[in-house]
Amino acid sequence: MNTEPTPSFVSYEEAYNWMIEKVDDPCIDNIRFAYQDNSIEMEKYSVDKDDGCCGSFDSEVFVDGVLCTIGCNYGH
Repeated sequence: MNTEPTPSFVSYEEAYNWMIEKVDDPCIDNIRFAYQDNSIEMEKYSVDKDDGCCGSFDSEVFVDGVLCTIGCNYGH
């Protein structure tokens, strides 16, 4: 069980930079982001995630107090 608190950022840019540092791979693509309370964004996120290959990273984060999901693929 993951007991780490959900990361919190004031902007998408901060969340993006956190993800890039966390993944720490020179081959990052298929970057995706969605506010979880937006069903259209979440559907697009799911489609984009399914199009990825190799390694993947996905995490819940708060951006300006709103729960979001951010992710990417890496390691080509």
